[in-house]
Amino acid sequence: MATARGMTPAAADAVEELTRLYRELPPRPAVEEVEAAAAVLASADAEEEARLAEIAREEEAARVQAQGVPADVTPTL
Repeated sequence: MATARGMTPAAADAVEELTRLYRELPPRPAVEEVEAAAAVLASADAEEEARLAEIAREEEAARVQAQGVPADVTPTL
């Protein structure tokens, strides 16, 4: 292993190790892949938010009904 002038053998070993590790990294995803993943996450978030809103409506309806309010009046509250 040739060392650069002024570089200690330990520093040269560290640079060599970092270079080797960098070469072993998987390739970066393409922009399209990142955008597609972001779209999937946004869609999943929207679906989860819709489910949570539906659960909240059901819980509110059950709470109102438990208080003795007729079910046909609940939507107007």
